[in-house]
Amino acid sequence: AMSQTKIKIVVIGPLKSGKTTICDMLANYRETPSPNYRPTVGCRILEFEKEVQGKHKSTFSSKVVVELWDCAGDPKFEKCWPAVQKAAQGIIFVFDPSEQSAMSEISHWVSSFPKAMRVPPAQCMAFANNQGQPTKTVPQALQNVFRAEVSMDNSSSIHVPFEKYFNNLVKILQEKQEKEEQNLMKMNQLISMFND
Repeated sequence: AMSQTKIKIVVIGPLKSGKTTICDMLANYRETPSPNYRPTVGCRILEFEKEVQGKHKSTFSSKVVVELWDCAGDPKFEKCWPAVQKAAQGIIFVFDPSEQSAMSEISHWVSSFPKAMRVPPAQCMAFANNQGQPTKTVPQALQNVFRAEVSMDNSSSIHVPFEKYFNNLVKILQEKQEKEEQNLMKMNQLISMFND
């Protein structure tokens, strides 16, 4: 088992969709949204510890450090995307379904991030930040991604779905790691056979 596992999750989406507020709430920096909107410059990294639930404690330490990379929604920061994308294991989309422009932008975010990074949909989630209104339309690009309706004044609407997403992500990452370890053992067995 690794002493301290780090899981890097990138939070992306159009401008003013609420990424920073959601990151702050997940990292327990604040319970309520700030009344002032300040666009994020480039990228902001928040770190917090999280307990690993259930049977996944075996491979991972029981506590995991989550790195949330709160990525600016402004396309002018595209030049720092490679650093943001590097070694990311999860992606969270935040979008406002009532914003028509945001809906079309989402497909650009999907192709620029999970597709470019080869991160499968199972390792992604989306927060539809619609002030508690049900989402009528879902962007085509997010059809097979776990989605949660979020209301900023209800922090459990953020924490509960994240918990579900996080536990599933840990499970996926563990299975990958176990597979890699098994492959490594097989390789070593083969090598030792050749060297006999």
